[in-house]
Amino acid sequence: MKRTESPNLVIISGPSGVGKGTVISALISRNSSLSLAISATTRSPRPIETHGQQYYFLTRDEFSKLATDNGFLEWCEVHGNAYGTLRSEIQRLQDLGKTVILEIDTQGAQKIKSEVPNCTFIFIEPPSMSELEFRLKTRGTEDPESVARRIEGAKIELAAKVDYDHRVVNSTVESAVHQIESILFLQEVPK
Repeated sequence: MKRTESPNLVIISGPSGVGKGTVISALISRNSSLSLAISATTRSPRPIETHGQQYYFLTRDEFSKLATDNGFLEWCEVHGNAYGTLRSEIQRLQDLGKTVILEIDTQGAQKIKSEVPNCTFIFIEPPSMSELEFRLKTRGTEDPESVARRIEGAKIELAAKVDYDHRVVNSTVESAVHQIESILFLQEVPK
């Protein structure tokens, strides 16, 4: 296999609690050509989150204006909040010469696939549903009702994995990162 240039836009999805953020952070720390686009959301920041770092935290009015002005590549409602990918954020990172990673849900990925079909789509899945439930419970950011909602949502999202170019099981962060690096950088070059 030969090393190739990475794609310009990489979409990574998976159910809540699967470890997407942890895997993406490790991937970016090992590959300076990659950068995560910061999404916008209407949800409130968690105690460890800062505007402009984990998300751009917007009011409903700010979000609605951007949506009306075509400021998002995609946006949707998830768990009662709006989330979106700012076109300006993607452009900013591409202008820096970065391969842009988008961490988005399956609804957003479908919208992007119809608008920008030449992206690389990667779905991260848990080793099992029981492991996913354990991860959601132990991260301590959700109440029991929210965990139950996220588990139900995960079942729907897992069914969408067939729509992705690649699937990666996150048994360990290291193995998931290695699999994604192989997808992005060690793809077979046609002869």
